[in-house]
Amino acid sequence: MTKQVIGLGTIANDHTGDSLRVAGTKINANFTEIYTAIGNGTLPALATVAKTGNYTDLTNKPATAPALASVPVSATATGTIGQISFDASYLYVCVATNVWKRVAITSW
Repeated sequence: MTKQVIGLGTIANDHTGDSLRVAGTKINANFTEIYTAIGNGTLPALATVAKTGNYTDLTNKPATAPALASVPVSATATGTIGQISFDASYLYVCVATNVWKRVAITSW
């Protein structure tokens, strides 16, 4: 299904736009399509990701990696995809088995 746009009319209150019921139906259909695309139709997978801290699977099947790991000592330190860690200088993310990437933490 393509995005359903609510007809607003030409100017306010000109009665050429969608009725409240038609607009609500379009809104519900748009959200149903989004929830189906990123979840199971009722619950978006992102809710599961947020609860588990695991970013490797957006289909409600999170991996078993813990959300917070010890700070890795090198880019090839032991790790499981999805693990994260941080210290005063960097945020670390395990992107594959024993493969870590980091980004500097800066003030703003």
